[in-house]
Amino acid sequence: MITPSVVKAAAQEIQTGDRVSLDWYLNLPSHPSFNRPQFSWKMMNKEHPDGTKRTVNDDHLDFNTQGSSQWDGFRHYGYQSAKRYYGGRSQQDIESSEVIGIDRVANSGGITTRGIILDYPRYLERKGKKGVYALDANSITAEELEDMLQETGIKTREGDMLLLRTGFTRDYAKLGDEEKRAIRDKPPAFLGVQSDKQSVQWIWENGFVAVGKDAHLTSPHLISSSLPLTPRYPISLSKTNQPRRDID
Repeated sequence: MITPSVVKAAAQEIQTGDRVSLDWYLNLPSHPSFNRPQFSWKMMNKEHPDGTKRTVNDDHLDFNTQGSSQWDGFRHYGYQSAKRYYGGRSQQDIESSEVIGIDRVANSGGITTRGIILDYPRYLERKGKKGVYALDANSITAEELEDMLQETGIKTREGDMLLLRTGFTRDYAKLGDEEKRAIRDKPPAFLGVQSDKQSVQWIWENGFVAVGKDAHLTSPHLISSSLPLTPRYPISLSKTNQPRRDID
C-alpha cells in the first residue's frame, strides 16, 4: 500500500519542514507490564591493551523490544482463538522460519507516508465533554474517530497512517514511582479504540496502512487484523496545532 506514488504525494504536503520524533524514552515505562524486564544502560570506558583508559566510550543497552515506542509486527500477537498469526501462520511457522518478520518493513524503506493525527483529549475539550483519564479502561468509538477525522477536513488516502493520541504518556508522566509499580502489577486496562468490528472496518475503509498511538494497548480486533501497530508514541498538538513532544 505504501507505493512510490503514496510517498511522493505525502512529501508534497510538507509545508514547514519541522521534524518531530515519535520515540518515547527508552527507559519508559519504568515498570513494564507482563513481567517484562526493565531497561538498563551502562557506559563502558574502553581500555588500551595495557589497561590504561582511552578517551573512548561504548554504550551497552539491555531492554525488551516491547518497551518504549516500537512496532508490533505480525509475529508478535496472533489471533488467540485460532492460534494463528497473519496469513494463517502457526507458532511453529514463526519459530522455524523468517516469514512475516518486521525486517520486511525495514528492508523496504520503513513506513514512510502521510500521518493523520487525531487528538482525543483535545477533541473532548472542543466538544465541551468531560475529559477521560487515559490510564483507566475507556473506549474511543468508531463514531468518535470519524467525527475527529471530519473535524480535520482531511480526506484520507490509501496508504495513510493513523496517529491517535489518548493522553497516555501525559498521564503516565504525572505518576509517582509507587503508582507506576501498581500499574505493572495489575492487568493492563487503558483508554484505547473500542474493541469491535466497527472500529476495524473504519480503519480499513479509510485506507490506513498502519496505526500509531500513545496508548499501552490496542483493541484485540486491531491486533488480530492485518495492520502493523506502534504503541506509546509521545506526540500531541500544540495550541497552534503543530506537532510537539507530549512530555509535560
